[in-house]
Amino acid sequence: MDTASLPEHQPLTVMKRLLPALKNAKNTWLQEYSQTVEAMIRGRELTGKMMELEGILPDGSKFNIKDFHGKPVVVCFYRAFQSPPLPPDMERDSKTPLQFALEKLKSYHADYAEKGLEIIVYFSGREHEDFPEPDETMKNWKISFAEDSLAEGMKNYWDYYGLRATPTWLLIDREGNVMETPKTDGWGEVLEALMKKP
Repeated sequence: MDTASLPEHQPLTVMKRLLPALKNAKNTWLQEYSQTVEAMIRGRELTGKMMELEGILPDGSKFNIKDFHGKPVVVCFYRAFQSPPLPPDMERDSKTPLQFALEKLKSYHADYAEKGLEIIVYFSGREHEDFPEPDETMKNWKISFAEDSLAEGMKNYWDYYGLRATPTWLLIDREGNVMETPKTDGWGEVLEALMKKP
């Protein structure tokens, strides 16, 4: 499965040049769109920096990415979109993107959990109705739903970072910085190399 990193719709330099014009536009829609562009810039500039991320867990407790300083962390941002209905005589015979993402996370868990890898799943979109009941493997993951976090006055970090690709994968090193990762093949190799570092 290919893994997406940060949004690639427009080069960062182009977005930065457009932003002042959008903010100062007389058109209300363009002014509002400037907030989306600003969020995408924020997301694209995460590499090499500490990110902001907090949320509410299913048991009502809170987590903050800062709590994991000193540990490698995989963050999976997932946004659920409404799937078109199938004709009555057809059934889905392929896995959903969410199923693929969870299988990938479970493989990372199997390979590296004992070496200290932490896993965060940040779920946005149609929320709880689409997310499966966590199994034994997932019980120690930090799974957070944007709607619960918003209810507690927190941000929706999918929107805050202007994410577009679902799933979006981020890898955090032991110093708490977002690592540069390949947009397609090779992501697993970067994770393996990180886990070998003391």
